[in-house]
Amino acid sequence: MIPYAVLLNTAHFYDIECRGNFKAGEARMRKCLDIRLKHLKPDDESICAAYVNMGNVMGSSYRFEEAVAWFKKAENLVVMHKEWPLKKLLVDMNASRVYYHMGQYEESARRLDAALKEAARFKSVFWAVRSALPYIIWRRLVYANSSLAQIFHTRRFISGLEILLRPENVAN
Repeated sequence: MIPYAVLLNTAHFYDIECRGNFKAGEARMRKCLDIRLKHLKPDDESICAAYVNMGNVMGSSYRFEEAVAWFKKAENLVVMHKEWPLKKLLVDMNASRVYYHMGQYEESARRLDAALKEAARFKSVFWAVRSALPYIIWRRLVYANSSLAQIFHTRRFISGLEILLRPENVAN
């Protein structure tokens, strides 16, 4: 059953990203989570990933309060497992985006800072860009006028990249 859960997890991305079918994506992700909860320990890393994905499904559906609840479930597992630093980055990165759309800019900035700090710890330009790029793209497409929040986040992102791109921070 676990391989089927992995397939459902992958299929939910297809539903949302390629087809724009959020209901199908949510249904697949819920089934994936049900299988994982039935067959794995409640603090398994795959369950944490499913919580993050459910948060993303809810955020993509503009159900921000529900998204935050899923991210909090994932965060509770991350706190128990310090050996999952990438999961912390994923929770902060995705929660930051949801808080931004909720208009909670301070919490969004705090989460973005935490994600960029984790990316710097990994010496990963990829994760720094992945963490902040959606903000920049979203603001360019949706808000023709530069808002204070856009400038704030763009500068924060560029500062994070500058730190990551310093020679002493680039992995060989």
